[in-house]
Amino acid sequence: MAELLKHKYSQAFMDLLAGHLEAEISAFNRQAFFGQVFSKEWENYELKERMTHIARTLNGILSPDYREAVKQINRIISRHRREHPNGFNFEFMFFPEFVQLYGLEDFETSVAAMEEITQFTSCEFVVRHFLLHHPEKMTRQMSDWASHPHSYVRRLASEGMRTRLPWAIKVPLLFDDPQLILPILDRLVNDESEWVRRSVANSLNDLTKDRPELAVSFARKWKGHSPQVDQALKHGMRTLLKNGHPEVLPLFGIQTAIPQVRAEFALETQQVALGNELEFSLKVDSEDPGDLFLRLEYRLYFLRKNGSHNSKTFKISEKNIRAGEALHIRKKHSFKFITTRAYYPGEHYISLVINGNEREKTAFVIH
Repeated sequence: MAELLKHKYSQAFMDLLAGHLEAEISAFNRQAFFGQVFSKEWENYELKERMTHIARTLNGILSPDYREAVKQINRIISRHRREHPNGFNFEFMFFPEFVQLYGLEDFETSVAAMEEITQFTSCEFVVRHFLLHHPEKMTRQMSDWASHPHSYVRRLASEGMRTRLPWAIKVPLLFDDPQLILPILDRLVNDESEWVRRSVANSLNDLTKDRPELAVSFARKWKGHSPQVDQALKHGMRTLLKNGHPEVLPLFGIQTAIPQVRAEFALETQQVALGNELEFSLKVDSEDPGDLFLRLEYRLYFLRKNGSHNSKTFKISEKNIRAGEALHIRKKHSFKFITTRAYYPGEHYISLVINGNEREKTAFVIH
């Protein structure tokens, strides 16, 4: 099992941070610092709670003058980069949290701080608070950052403006006026950095859930610009593709009328023990005289606690198929315990989806 992110704040990491603080602050007391961080509530804190707790602890250690404290943080970051030049530093996201907690009223200092800190560890959560408190100034700043020479700052312009950024606070401004986001996406969809383009894709995917017409219009505008842009657009349209959106499927060469395609879909068993895997197979062939591009997916209807079902679509493959050719595919879906979904015993359903067209559902039981 993968390590929980909150466990990155280990004793070893705190030793490293304490070393940086000792080098910066002559009166730093290492043992007192450990006592404050590893308080009796520490073990109960989740990831973001730990970030906030460390930021609040730093507030009693760094300079009481916010501007001077920001300078100290920047010097610590510079020192860490010299000693550990390893790119993105997720663990240090309590530095942006410090800016959010203590710098909302000092816009200029905080914007300059975020511009530097995000090149070390992301400020995507923090800018949301500034968008709430300083909407006009922060929106202009995000637009300016979209042209910044550093890719991490450009990514911040896109990621921070997402309507549904995971773990982040909601910014009603972005829901009420999503047109604010589009100029930034226009500027960054063809960015040289794949990481930036992927952020654009995630922002587009957020838009598809609330304002699909804007997302589709954006995709039409940029489709065919370059292979890199097309890849970003397709990733950004992933939810609409899975939903079989009639305008989006053809945009990516997926023919929706496919009466000449035959499919055989079969479950290995109708009974699955919780924690095990559902196995299924499919055979697909085509009578079309030419090549036919197929997008193959399966849709699971999960039983809810109240007896209703909710569905989720999973991609199998995208393939070209010739007349007389048959595709044979075997697949498994795991029902092992995960934190993001609860499984309930009873009847579930699965169906095959070909180019957005759902075939007949098949029932199976989880016990």
